[in-house]
Amino acid sequence: MIATGQSGLYPSYHFDDAGFERYLKRVGLARGITSCATAVCGIRLDDRGHVCALQLEGEQLEVDFAVDASGSARVGLGSVFNARWRSFANVLPTVRAITFDLQPAGSSPQALTVRPP
Repeated sequence: MIATGQSGLYPSYHFDDAGFERYLKRVGLARGITSCATAVCGIRLDDRGHVCALQLEGEQLEVDFAVDASGSARVGLGSVFNARWRSFANVLPTVRAITFDLQPAGSSPQALTVRPP
């Protein structure tokens, strides 16, 4: 249903963002990729609708790969793809989350999603 676009939902992936950032930076730097920390003001799409450049303050950066980690700012999803925000407050057991990092006990932690009864 999600793949057809008929559900009104878009897939999202939740993971350890700090760990993912460290991993991408480590691999990228080892491959000669330059790293910079700056604000993204906008996104440019190519004729197929794929992200091809990030608009930074005063310059444009051509990219092959982009991850929108703008959170509620929704730089990519909201302003570029015009995806509507859909609240799940009526089915979520809480209205807040406290995030923190935990070191996994093993080398491959098992992902788990728990649905309320």
